[in-house]
Amino acid sequence: MDKPLCPTGIFIMENEFWKPVLGYNNDYFVSNMGRVKSLKYGKERIENRPVNYVNVVLGVKDGCNPEEGEYSFMITGFLGALDIHSIGGVDDISLIKDCIENEELDFPNNGELHIVLKETGEWEDVFWNKYYVVDRICKIEH
Repeated sequence: MDKPLCPTGIFIMENEFWKPVLGYNNDYFVSNMGRVKSLKYGKERIENRPVNYVNVVLGVKDGCNPEEGEYSFMITGFLGALDIHSIGGVDDISLIKDCIENEELDFPNNGELHIVLKETGEWEDVFWNKYYVVDRICKIEH
């Protein structure tokens, strides 16, 4: 049996009801289950959701200067879902790159850094400000 959908196409949980967030012209709604949805963007933001992890491999070859951005970047796997569409200028790929660029990494001369990133964030009013933090790093020399 299919679950009912609210107007934005979000599945409604059993015994869940929604109320508009005051002061936002009925653009945002909050449910008794702790979920927040935006009719403006057609997306939901869930406070009590599983944590997403992303595996990233940065490759460096002899003669390259990683401090100048001379390395390969590859997402090799993720647990959860990546948002690759930019909403308000922010998407998961940009957030992942920002996390890596802001981390002081010990690059190999010739090899790879395998990095596990953890999705996290903070609530600001009804907005979830998502970002990634480094969970683990493995340095491999060739």
